[in-house]
Amino acid sequence: GGWDNGRWGVIDKHGNWLADPIFADIDCEYHDGLFAFYESDKWGDDVPLGIYDVREKKVLFQPQFFAVSFRDDGWIEVKVYDEQLGRRVEKLIDRTGKEKFHSIYTSIYCWKKPYEVMIRDKKGDRHGLIDEDGNVILPCEYDVAWSGIDYEHKRIVFKENEKFGVKDF
Repeated sequence: GGWDNGRWGVIDKHGNWLADPIFADIDCEYHDGLFAFYESDKWGDDVPLGIYDVREKKVLFQPQFFAVSFRDDGWIEVKVYDEQLGRRVEKLIDRTGKEKFHSIYTSIYCWKKPYEVMIRDKKGDRHGLIDEDGNVILPCEYDVAWSGIDYEHKRIVFKENEKFGVKDF
C-alpha cells in the first residue's frame, strides 16, 4: 500500500505506483492483480467495498459488496444484500460479475467438494451441500455442528428436535 494526501493506493516494492492514491481505504488482501477498496475510511460490516484491477488500471466494481475474498481458482467471493430474500447472500463471481451459479446462501464454504452451504435467517442456521455448479446435494435443512459433515464417508451429523442424527448424502 501507499498513502498520499489522505488517500490510499498500491505501490510495488520499489515505491512505484501501481494504483494511484485515489481510495479512501483499501483492504489488505491482494490477489492476481485485484484488491478491494472501501468507499470511506470507516471499516465495518456496513461499509461497501469495490474491486480494482491493477493490471487494467480500472475499477471493476464500484463499492457494493459487504465482503470480498479472492480465490486461487479465479472466482471472487462477495457478499451482497438480496432484496428478494431480505438478507445478505454470498456469491461466486468472475471479473465481469457473472455468477458461477445463482446463490441463495449466506455462506459458501468451498475448501472441499461438494461445497458446504449455509442459510442464516429467522429460522436459524441451516446447512446443506451443493456441487460446483450449484446443484443441491443436501438441501439447507440441517442444524449442523462444525465438522458435522463427514466428506470421506458421505455423512452429515445433524440436530433435530434437540436430538442428533446421522444421514448419508
